[in-house]
Amino acid sequence: MANVLVPSLQFSVWLRSRSRRRHVKGVAAIWNLYADPPQNRTTEFSVGPEWTQVSVGWEDAPVPYLQTDSPTPPFEWNPNFRVELYLKTINQDLDVDAAVMI
Repeated sequence: MANVLVPSLQFSVWLRSRSRRRHVKGVAAIWNLYADPPQNRTTEFSVGPEWTQVSVGWEDAPVPYLQTDSPTPPFEWNPNFRVELYLKTINQDLDVDAAVMI
């Protein structure tokens, strides 16, 4: 097994505060748990009552792959990438929708 650099990974999610009066602040993160030590990319967010798209990207992400004779890309997806949302605002509801990692 070797590493290949994937041109980009992106995690995108739609968020909103359930409160009409308060924003919810936090951090969106992509973790590469394959790396030693684990690495991450993050972006901070602050969302109000309107749906807001929050994205965090990673350029040239190292992904382990297995060389194959297949015409498809010569790597298999590494399940050691994780996405997380860390909330900095307490006692506030956050609605989450349409999370995707591409």
